[in-house]
Amino acid sequence: MSRNDPEPLSVPGVEGRAVRARPARATLAAVTTLPYVDEPRDLRLAFNTPESLVKYPAIRTTPREAAIRQGGDLAKRVWAVWKAQLKPDGVTWQDFLSVSSSNRDASRAWADGEIPWRTVQEGLVERLNARTSAAFVLAG
Repeated sequence: MSRNDPEPLSVPGVEGRAVRARPARATLAAVTTLPYVDEPRDLRLAFNTPESLVKYPAIRTTPREAAIRQGGDLAKRVWAVWKAQLKPDGVTWQDFLSVSSSNRDASRAWADGEIPWRTVQEGLVERLNARTSAAFVLAG
């Protein structure tokens, strides 16, 4: 045995045979590029209508805030464009809806005009990368 060979491992039930551990191989995950999704300006306007900002006592929040927290309205728009790239990497609609909901601070800031739409998409990509074993990047 040379100096560079790994030490034989002792395996219970396998007497008289040395089992050598194989060194772990580093694997590079393929990176999937997600296309830029056009800004849903109509949704931003809908989030800021006077009706969406009325606070109802029964739900203790505004319809706008409820929609942003749930993330469904934005998720539908982005999922329609990204699903062809996400599904092969095992991302389901439910996974993506959860990612969109957790990106609510960015969605709210976009609706308020504080950040650009691209920043919302970048936040979605970051959250996808954190929650899955796949690697995604936003195009352009």
